[in-house]
Amino acid sequence: MSEELGKYLNRISDDIAKSLQDTALDYFNLGIRLYQDGRKRPWQGFQTVLGNLSIACELLLKAIIARKMFSCLYPNLSKEALAMLHYPEAMPPGATPNVFIGDLRNFTEKVIDISQAISYFYQLYPDKKQEFKPHLSLLAPIRNIAVHAAFPEFQKYHLERVAYIACKLFQLAKDDEVFKWLFMISNQQEIDSIIKRYDDERVTKVHKAIEQAKIKSKSLDFLYAWNFGSNEWEMRDEKCPVCKNDAICYGYTEEDETEDGISLWFVKDQFECDNCGLVLDDADELELAGIETSDDLEPYLEEWFEYKAANK
Repeated sequence: MSEELGKYLNRISDDIAKSLQDTALDYFNLGIRLYQDGRKRPWQGFQTVLGNLSIACELLLKAIIARKMFSCLYPNLSKEALAMLHYPEAMPPGATPNVFIGDLRNFTEKVIDISQAISYFYQLYPDKKQEFKPHLSLLAPIRNIAVHAAFPEFQKYHLERVAYIACKLFQLAKDDEVFKWLFMISNQQEIDSIIKRYDDERVTKVHKAIEQAKIKSKSLDFLYAWNFGSNEWEMRDEKCPVCKNDAICYGYTEEDETEDGISLWFVKDQFECDNCGLVLDDADELELAGIETSDDLEPYLEEWFEYKAANK
């Protein structure tokens, strides 16, 4: 009986993951078609594109979580439901999931929000965090505005970034073979071209940003400097490559344990200088501007452990 229960629960989780995946693909394929059409005109109806692509990303993230760590999709599951999902072999004869399974199928059971889904994604793909984080951080606010309000003005770069990260995310799911069933992206050639175009334009964007920052830096008549100290784990001071003043690098602190001991790194994914105005939006742009994308924080291990203990 317990073996049959386990198989039944696996089928349920597969069905839910597939329904999320199929809906995500519908939104994605429609969003890409609207994106292609929009490029032929002066970006009319851009909010519809942003809405479809950001919702597609949200649903795909939840589909990945449903496939890889099913119970994490539902933050408020009862202890009985968690026990049955995690340990079906331990359930007594006659145990049935009927009490909660309908709520899962119908999504009347509360599911995680987009921010929680992104957090789980980083747990599943830690090697993708630095690459994806600056772009995924746009999704929650853009999705909420696209669905519940109206964008006051159009910023093409946001649209390009959302299209780019949507393509990267769906390509990752396809390449990683997250789903055991058919995962069909409607126009693979267009997806590849969107990714390539964004990567190519990144070089031009960084070059223009540096040139503009150089012009502004010539008018600076003082040096504005600060130092965040060792206890800022999501942003640190960084010397601006253009004006040489102190600026900010955003990112996250990552602990790594090896045979040689524990190492601590600050992983950079964004840069901003309030002096000359240089802004870099991801790790690739940092590299193009000559900024190291990680710093060794091993001297601050003691402070890091104190911080972790205080924030449990």
